[in-house]
Parts: sequence; structure tokens; C-alpha cells
Amino acid sequence: MYHGLLDKFKVAIKDSIINYYTDKRILITGASSGVGEQLCIYFLEQGAFVVMVGREKNIHKLNQMAGMKPEYKSRVFEVDLLDQN
Repeated sequence: MYHGLLDKFKVAIKDSIINYYTDKRILITGASSGVGEQLCIYFLEQGAFVVMVGREKNIHKLNQMAGMKPEYKSRVFEVDLLDQN
């Protein structure tokens, strides 16, 4: 009886979540691996402008991620807090 209504509700919730991140600016540190990497991919796919911060040794991975699709909007910064120079 309520099956169709529940499906419509799920679609409405999904659409509102997807549209929520469109053009939002999100900063992610540790973006080149693990949870940070997965968050970058998720937010890029949602249409957010993602600022990705990672270490020098992993910067090529961030640049690849940023260029995966032409519609992805992002900036990549190389930061290593352990480097005292």
C-alpha cells in the first residue's frame, strides 16, 4: 500500500542531498589516500568545489583525481606539516 510512496520519498531525499553540495566549497586535508580520498571523490561527484590538500609525495594522485572528469571543480595544494623548511 505505501510501497510507492516510500520509493518517491527516497528519491526526493536523494535528490535534495545531491543538490545540497552543488557549488559548495569543501576543504579536505589528507586528500590523497584513505577516507580523505573517498570524501574528495564523493564531493566532486556531488558538484562541490573541492580544495584538496596533500603531501608532496602524493600530489600527482590529487591532480589525477581533479582531472578525472571535466565537470569536476577543484584546487590542489601541496602541504607537508612535517617539513620544517
